[in-house]
Amino acid sequence: MEKVCVFFGHRLIPNSQEIEPQLKRVVRELIKDGFNTFWLGGYGDFDQLAQKVTWELKKEFPYIQRVLALAYLPTNKEDYQFKSLYYDMMFYPEGVELGPKKFAITKRNRYMVENADVVVAYVNAETGGAAYALKYAKKLNKKVIELKPDGPRERN
Repeated sequence: MEKVCVFFGHRLIPNSQEIEPQLKRVVRELIKDGFNTFWLGGYGDFDQLAQKVTWELKKEFPYIQRVLALAYLPTNKEDYQFKSLYYDMMFYPEGVELGPKKFAITKRNRYMVENADVVVAYVNAETGGAAYALKYAKKLNKKVIELKPDGPRERN
């Protein structure tokens, strides 16, 4: 059975060297707990860090799937080919295309939360897309693991 983990975090994270080992420990534990599918957003520092960590862990656990959840369709063949180098799969969530383009990432994030078994987040502000996604996950009573400077906090 597929168990899906999604990631949300800020566009800019000044202390990625502090967060990276914590994120790697959390993802490794999730894999050992049966999580095999990791949906990534592909924007910003935290998404790049999650992409890097899952890329490295795929060498140890080759069966995991790293999936890019697109907010926008690739605009050309080169863009698609470039993205396909870094992910096992890509998909465009149903319904994202129905609203204004400026809400595409928000709609994609809602889809990701709704279909996730666990949310891993690095959020240290009350506003922004990552904060909104985290609040939505908590509202839906999703299992949430928040990365903090002093270590991860889990909430069911």
